[in-house]
This record gives sequence, structure tokens and C-alpha cells, in this order.
Amino acid sequence: MENKNHSVVPRAELLIGLRHSLGWTQEIAALRSGYSERLIRKLEQGSPVRSSTLVDVLTSYHEGLQVNDWNLVDFLVDNVERLRIGGSAKRNRAAEEVVTEYFDVVFNQRQIHRIPEFIAEDIKFTGEGRIETGIQVIEQRAKTLLTAFAPIVHQMLEISSVGCKVFCRWSVRMKHVGEFLGIPPSSTWVDAKGQSIVRVIESVAVETHDQWDVDHVIRQLRGDEPIVI
Repeated sequence: MENKNHSVVPRAELLIGLRHSLGWTQEIAALRSGYSERLIRKLEQGSPVRSSTLVDVLTSYHEGLQVNDWNLVDFLVDNVERLRIGGSAKRNRAAEEVVTEYFDVVFNQRQIHRIPEFIAEDIKFTGEGRIETGIQVIEQRAKTLLTAFAPIVHQMLEISSVGCKVFCRWSVRMKHVGEFLGIPPSSTWVDAKGQSIVRVIESVAVETHDQWDVDHVIRQLRGDEPIVI
């Protein structure tokens, strides 16, 4: 970028989605990025900021998610500004459909055998503090959940995309019918929410970053009180 101090307009919903994916409050986001809570609020209101400031905040978010491959232009509102830098301003509805259908087919319809229709063989997965590669990682995670819970009712709460990247928030309601992380079946209904950032190329996911409140699920299964900070 020619001038790191010119103003840009951030896509507020994407910044909010990244922060939520990390489980950070605005206060934590401010501490991690080295800016004030006021600045974080300003970004999440879609107000203009210096491009260097936006880069700093996005860098802290992506470092937290352990994501190295990201592009500033994906987070800019102004179409002219994106084109000037060399990016694409188009929303990719086809990629959003791939992600939405994957969750519906695999979890609501329980068709685990169809995972290869949506997931690349060498997909890169990031979640629960680890990075793994290969479709078998996704298949094993799905098998674990489908064995432990039935039914699973997955609902997409919010979804958006820029280029090949899809950002979504979702919820699940599911009944505990099998062993899960050492906890025997209890017939308990539990609720959970999560966020995913998925990169879709040629109608298949090649990279995904998932965050969900598994600790909250465990507390529900054990009958523990929710943690309040």
C-alpha cells in the first residue's frame, strides 16, 4: 500500500465476527492490539481509520486465530478503495451456499458419507488450539459429534463472505445419547454456539478455523453452573 496512513472504512461485521471467533471482549481486543477500547468500538461501528491502524488490529486477531494468509482488502467497505489496492469487493454467495449446505447435510441430515462433497482432501483445520491437515480430521470430528448426540439441530445465525472467505456464526441444540469426552450418555439436551471462517475454492472448503463453546457443553452435561465473569 502506497500510503499506510490514508483512511479506510472497515467492514464492521467481519471485525466483530473475528473478535467473537476468538472469544475476546472489546477490552481484551484492545489489550491484544495495543489500542484503546474506543478504537475497537470505532472499528466495529464501521468508522474510517488509518489503514495502518486497521492492519495492526487485524494482525492481532489473525495471530490469535493462528491465521497467516489474509488480505486487508477483504476487510474494506469501499469498492473503489479495494480496487485501487487490487482486491475484489464481490460477495461470494456460492461459497456461502457450500458452507451452509455442509452444516445442514452433515449434522442436521447426519449424512457423514457426503463430507468429501464439501471438503478438500488436504484441508487445513484450526481449532481448539491446534492446527491439523487432512479430510480425516473433519470426518473424525463429525463422527464424534454424531455418535455422541442425536438429533443435532444446527442453525446458521449469520453468514457473510468476501471473495473466497466465508464468515459465519451458528448454533446447535443436541441430545446427549453417546459417550462424549469421557462423559457417559445422559439424554440431556445441550445448547452451543460457534463461529467458523472457511476458505472455499472451486466449491470445496480448503481451510477452516472453528471456535465453539465446548466447555459450556461439558458443564451442561455435568450439571455444573455456567461460568460468569
